[in-house]
Amino acid sequence: MCFLAGATIASEFIIRWFFRLDCHPLYSPHATIEYLLQPSQNIVCDGKIFQTNRWSMRSPDFENAKPPGEIRLLVFGDSVVNGTVLDQRELATSLLTIDLTQRFRKPVIIGNISAASWGIPNYLAYEKEYGLFNADAVVLVFSSHDIYDVPTFDPLSPINQPQTRRQFLLPHFIKKLFGWLQDNGLQLYQPLYYKDSEKLKAICVKALEDFYTDLRKQGIPLLLVFHYQKDELASEQDNAFIEWANANGVTVVSDRQALAAALRTSQNPYMDIIHLNAIGQGLLEQVILSGLDKTGLLKRSAHARLPLSMPAFDPFNPHPGHSVPGALPKASGS
Repeated sequence: MCFLAGATIASEFIIRWFFRLDCHPLYSPHATIEYLLQPSQNIVCDGKIFQTNRWSMRSPDFENAKPPGEIRLLVFGDSVVNGTVLDQRELATSLLTIDLTQRFRKPVIIGNISAASWGIPNYLAYEKEYGLFNADAVVLVFSSHDIYDVPTFDPLSPINQPQTRRQFLLPHFIKKLFGWLQDNGLQLYQPLYYKDSEKLKAICVKALEDFYTDLRKQGIPLLLVFHYQKDELASEQDNAFIEWANANGVTVVSDRQALAAALRTSQNPYMDIIHLNAIGQGLLEQVILSGLDKTGLLKRSAHARLPLSMPAFDPFNPHPGHSVPGALPKASGS
């Protein structure tokens, strides 16, 4: 009996250590969005920072109302945009904040609206719930699999999407392990397969149409960014989102050339087959920036520049005169 109790406790500690539950951000279920990151988190693990603001964005905190002279951009995405294990300052959205602040000499706020395994219907539901925050432009980053990514509203996994750090994980882990072995045998990799793919595609395209309709009602322009998986780089891809964008006059840019060029110079931008490391996030930021330049989405916001005598704006603490929950510390020099 003592051996069984000891083995159970040891297994629980091993699971928590292996999946780094002390570092994992917390999630909350939602009736329409499916789930989202819990707000106002401040996690520091292995020297890396993971923070969310009051709106469950992986961004500095900011007010809903936009003050005069501020540029505001929203970037929607899944775990690619979210960055998962990356430091907050390595994210494409954080780098974009710095570059646009230096370019326009104006306060710039970029909302990183993302979560692992989100798709277009999740973005639409988030926008319906929270609004568009008086954004000057919206960027939506998508991958090939997003054309079939429809919310399931399944219970959240206490390992991949924990709601608390106090839950006992061993029973869930055993259940998931045996279920996986039953479905996959000893195969370590299974290609994605979607049942009713045409139905799922129709739902996702309709969500994109509804999302764009809401943007147009508020006069907010949209840029689509097609993120390529590592195994897709050999040839140009096409899908229903690109077809929709071409039919509706929406600009689409991709990171294919940037990622392929990095690989040719032995600078791997990937963490795995799809997620980007710090190098890849830097390339994604440049692709988004070039897309904004190409379409002129920020020209309206750039006209009224602030005086050169204005105090320097810190993109990681947009309101230095106030107490900002979760303001990022500046990176120390090396």
